[in-house]
Amino acid sequence: MTYASVKNSRALKTIALAACTLLVVAGCAGSPGGDSSNSAAPSSEASKTPSPTPTPTPSYKPASADGPAENVPVPEMPAVAKEHTEAGFEAFVKYYFELVNYTAESRRIDEIQPYTNRNCNTCQNILRTAEHNRTAESWMVGGDWKLDLVYTNMLKDPQGYIWGQIKFGQDALQNYESKRTKGKSFPVSEDLRWQIVLKPTDSGWLVVDLGSNEEQK
Repeated sequence: MTYASVKNSRALKTIALAACTLLVVAGCAGSPGGDSSNSAAPSSEASKTPSPTPTPTPSYKPASADGPAENVPVPEMPAVAKEHTEAGFEAFVKYYFELVNYTAESRRIDEIQPYTNRNCNTCQNILRTAEHNRTAESWMVGGDWKLDLVYTNMLKDPQGYIWGQIKFGQDALQNYESKRTKGKSFPVSEDLRWQIVLKPTDSGWLVVDLGSNEEQK
């Protein structure tokens, strides 16, 4: 081999080595697994977790001649109604009236029962009527109690009970024994003046008695 041939051979090896070096560098710049231009980027849409579909809240349907009320909203007790103060007394009486209306319309007693003494005759009549209507598949339209005034001096009697005076009215009421079959009806009652007796408890109040002054004598 001539000197020129050796020189040319060395030049070719140098070029080949340089080319290999470039390929290695180019390979390091890409993704470890292969050509970066051919690697599929993760889809942002595919990586998103689908949000759960919210459960629709059943809509309230008031009672009518066609049938009883459905999905009656449950009253919520305000925090102040648990306080043993004049404001707490008044707030609880308002809340209890809401429970009375809820019980009559929904024909359920589980919400009002924990706040009701078994010896309260008026209260127990409300509960018995609701249970009867539920069992007999009868219902009432109207008859809401509407509280106008609550007064108490917050003085305890010897038993530790606190008495109050209330003024309220009641909407006209129509009973239904079945679809479009009317039962008893009652006209609007206005300016009813009763007494309410509450017992302070650890969880708030308990209705001990409720009724007109004549009934409680």
